[in-house]
This record gives sequence, C-alpha cells and structure tokens, in this order.
Amino acid sequence: MITHRHVVGLGDALNDIKTEFKIPLLLHPIDAKHKQAVAAGIPFENPIGHRVLSEFAFEALLFPGQTAGSIMLYSTNNGGLLLTGDSASGTSADQAKAGLERLIRPPIDTSVDDAELRKQWLAFDRPVATVLPFHGTGYIDRSAKDLASIMQPLVRPESTNWDNFQD
Repeated sequence: MITHRHVVGLGDALNDIKTEFKIPLLLHPIDAKHKQAVAAGIPFENPIGHRVLSEFAFEALLFPGQTAGSIMLYSTNNGGLLLTGDSASGTSADQAKAGLERLIRPPIDTSVDDAELRKQWLAFDRPVATVLPFHGTGYIDRSAKDLASIMQPLVRPESTNWDNFQD
C-alpha cells in the first residue's frame, strides 16, 4: 500500500517487492497518473475497495492535500485504527520525551494543497483509538478525549512551516 506518490521514487525497490512477493502495489489512480508515478513504470491497483485491504479489515480513504491522490487506511478494529500516511505527522522522539503530544499537518512546502488537507481533517469524523502517522510519534489505545486534543492542530487555520513543525 502506497499512501501517496512521493514514495514512488523507490521505483526499483517497489518493482522488486511486487515481483518477489507476487503482490499488487496499491496507489490511488489520481497519484498513479502523475508523472512521478508514471516514471516508475509500475502498474498500480486502486486501493479504494481493494480486496486485499478488505481481507485485513482496512478501508482506503481518499484524503487529498499532501498529494491529490493521498489516502489513509482506516479499520474499525480495536476502537478505530487510522494509518495517516503523510496526511499527519507526529512529534519527534525528543518532543515526545518532553511530553508534547500532537499531530500536525505536514509542512506546507511538502503538500500540494494545505487548505484542502485542513478541509479533509475538519470533515473527518470516524471513531479512532489509535493513530499512526508515517512520520513521528503515534498514539495507541487512547481515549476519544485525548485524541481530540492531540489531533486539534490538524485543523488549525495556520499552515505548518518548518519552524513551527519542530516547536
């Protein structure tokens, strides 16, 4: 499962994985049509409604903003499990040790549409107990109240830049 086209730059490794393990590579069609993905020369399958994800009780959610075809993976298991890809970033290990708990939209210069990403987070309303971002600290088996506080920076009006990303 590839959450967004930025990861496709690993083209040779992805093709080797696909061939060696005889598995489909999933990337949303919007991102699969982007020149960055096309250049990898790999045939991708659509993750939305894909049987392999269903077998593991996951659903792919189109979540544009980081890229136009970004997706997140969601499962209702264990109170709700959300794998955010690059649609959210957690704190660094040092920030977590210092007690900082938050998820934040990635820095604006890494996203194609930060306003769209914020809009997606404002509309997200599924129950979640565990959130695991692609980068940074994740939060496992947390209460709805804790996660609401931790996820609040995802909907703030200000864009994230590298300076406030590290604060």
